[in-house]
Amino acid sequence: MTMVGGSTQLEALLWGPCLFCKTTEGPFSAAEHVFPESLGNKVYILPKGVVCDPCNHGVLAGLDAELLGFDPVMMLRATLGIRTKAGKLPEAKFPNLRVRRREDGVVTIHAPGRHKVARLRPDGLEMTPRGTKKLTVDRCRRLARAFYKIGLELLYLQRGQAFVLGAQFDELREIVRGRVPFHGYLLVAFGGDIRSQVGARWEEMTGHGHVTTFFDVDICSFRVMFDLEWHHLLPPMREEAERQGWSVLEF
Repeated sequence: MTMVGGSTQLEALLWGPCLFCKTTEGPFSAAEHVFPESLGNKVYILPKGVVCDPCNHGVLAGLDAELLGFDPVMMLRATLGIRTKAGKLPEAKFPNLRVRRREDGVVTIHAPGRHKVARLRPDGLEMTPRGTKKLTVDRCRRLARAFYKIGLELLYLQRGQAFVLGAQFDELREIVRGRVPFHGYLLVAFGGDIRSQVGARWEEMTGHGHVTTFFDVDICSFRVMFDLEWHHLLPPMREEAERQGWSVLEF
């Protein structure tokens, strides 16, 4: 299944139960963006009635913030000039440089230190920002929860409420909400020329008698791959990651 572009906003048939906590108490006053609005997402949206306000404005908002603050995503937003919800141009702030796209489309790089942070290559400018946060195991898990949230919401748009409220996703709901410990992986890669677009591809995979949904999420050509049910990397996928030169984050 591929979803890139086009309208995917649906009308909720029922108000609740919430996709994540399964409560019917609500309130359910707001739509939920599958990808954060600050990534330019105006397409992948769950209507009012799918996610309750406490989840929407609480744990899910925190996971969106974690994703937006991830260094590669932060750099892409600033370089492409993807505006915030308030309509402002973002700035990527790293310990050794700041990057911002001006209103006239010019990308500015401010490096206050003496060390060289960028060099011109035949195919463009290569920058070497220092990370804003260490990529610890706990941070990898928070990022994974942000992507699991995206995956489950995309399945809602494809398969509907009855499917995603099934018991097979109850553990995943608890993981997204930060209620249970878990282990997993993320495969990370860059997919080519950067562009102001988000989307995803996914398919069902079978192994050892079990089925999972494998996702390839594209955020402005920054790709993150994961599955929703297994949370462990099978040998064929590990071999493919090595062949493709993808980074493997395991936690």
